[in-house]
Amino acid sequence: MAAAPRTAQAAPIRRSAYAQLRAAGYDVDTDIDRTRRTTADVEADKAARAAARADALAAKSDRTHAAADAAEAAQQRAAALLPEGGEPIKIGHHRGLLHG
Repeated sequence: MAAAPRTAQAAPIRRSAYAQLRAAGYDVDTDIDRTRRTTADVEADKAARAAARADALAAKSDRTHAAADAAEAAQQRAAALLPEGGEPIKIGHHRGLLHG
């Protein structure tokens, strides 16, 4: 037996939701536009969504690169504060006891 279309499956749920909303005192308009869009319209909308997603990902990439550049600059500033040759062994501190 073939499965019922999704719209047919959802119809009882919609009717139940409409009834609950009406019982709660809300006006419910059930006028649904069932006209089909042309393939050209569907493809144009799909292309527009893809372009918007590409723009959003490009902006995210720019933000990520800026954050990475800032993190690298912070690391370089921190490294510049260390003495030549790196942090000295601190005698009496953790593993420094082995070097004393």
